[in-house]
Amino acid sequence: MKTPRLEQRGFTLLELLVAVTVSAIVLTILASAMRSQGRTTIFQTGTADMQQNVRNALSVFRRELRMVGYGMSEVPPDVLAPIEVPVTTEVYAVRLRGNFDNISSRGSAAAGTSTVALDAGAAPFPLFEVGQRIAIESAILAVAEVRVISGFDAGTGVISLSGDLLDNTYDPGSRIKQINEVSYVLGADNILRRGAQIIADQMDDLAMQYVLLDGTELADPSGALDLLRAATVDMHVESIEHDGLKPQAEIDTEIRIRNLGIVRTPT
Repeated sequence: MKTPRLEQRGFTLLELLVAVTVSAIVLTILASAMRSQGRTTIFQTGTADMQQNVRNALSVFRRELRMVGYGMSEVPPDVLAPIEVPVTTEVYAVRLRGNFDNISSRGSAAAGTSTVALDAGAAPFPLFEVGQRIAIESAILAVAEVRVISGFDAGTGVISLSGDLLDNTYDPGSRIKQINEVSYVLGADNILRRGAQIIADQMDDLAMQYVLLDGTELADPSGALDLLRAATVDMHVESIEHDGLKPQAEIDTEIRIRNLGIVRTPT
């Protein structure tokens, strides 16, 4: 008895064409999904980077803007303003001044001299920096003279000034405060700088308004510093476009300036 032979048959051409077509459709769908997922991932990662970028910039700026004018209550604004909005060709610029590092002491000085002697009892003396300004305050008259530090001897506590003191004799115990100045500039290159330090890149806008006691908002508060209470800050950053998507982030916030009534005029 013969065993029947099983016939072996392959796919027909039509079946192969159908299989190839279905596979091509499935691969096209998968490729499209993976491309879409890749674009989304790149966009989300870029957006997260932009958000971190603008948050870091605001964190640095917020501290000094909040403390602007600290230690300058006796300094007349026409002598040295705590905030200046200079006219510039850059996107935005602002100068902030205050005793940000809390460098202060007590000492004495006489009119017509160019040195300040810190009180011996205050040793070890804080490190006053050459090139920075100091305010020598008269507690009795509630006024201060401002000079640039040209030298400082940390051993003797003697501060040399850029010019003679003209107005008053400052008795022992008079307050001596260092005033720091920082400039924030957003350039046409989309880089926000604090002096020579880069704070953020890819920033295309920085807008500020200064809020007075009655709620009035000004672009330049120089004429009403005694009424200044807060500032609104709007920062916007964006990355380069990638595959039709452009990661970006924006922060709009109000910063309370703690030194209310920055300028005090003696009666």
